[in-house]
Amino acid sequence: MIFFKKKETINFSIVFLKNPKNLKNILTSLKKQKTDEVFFIISSNVNENEFKLIKKRLKTKNCSLIYKEHIKLSKRITIVKDINVKKLRTLENKKYIIFSNNYMLSWKIAQMFPFYTISFDKNFLCFCTPIPLTKDATGFLLKRKLEKDFIFNIKLDFKIIKDILGG
Repeated sequence: MIFFKKKETINFSIVFLKNPKNLKNILTSLKKQKTDEVFFIISSNVNENEFKLIKKRLKTKNCSLIYKEHIKLSKRITIVKDINVKKLRTLENKKYIIFSNNYMLSWKIAQMFPFYTISFDKNFLCFCTPIPLTKDATGFLLKRKLEKDFIFNIKLDFKIIKDILGG
């Protein structure tokens, strides 16, 4: 049974929020884009009180939230800390987006298994996919040092990722 049987593509956004005053504009933009899933990264410069307010505004099932040591992931995303083949094989038909704090681990997983992967560490963000899905044959759809508010929108196709890696 495939987890995304009804919906094989989703509109996915990654948001880096440095200035909490821009949250309203970002949420309006995401609503206009008809985003299905959002991965929010809150800057470590944001204070705890501002974070609590942001967290209240983002209480939806299709939203993941990363802030310092706080990690809350949606149902579509799971965290992986190492290459555990047995665990990754069990996730293959259930999850298609993996989060890691190590960008090389994230890249390796995307090359060996049918997953889109996200990594974020020290304000460096990577979004990876199997090499055949990238224009420059690197496996990276996004590789960026985050310094200001940022939104990355992409349509994820879960059927093609399974087909490419023989799933």
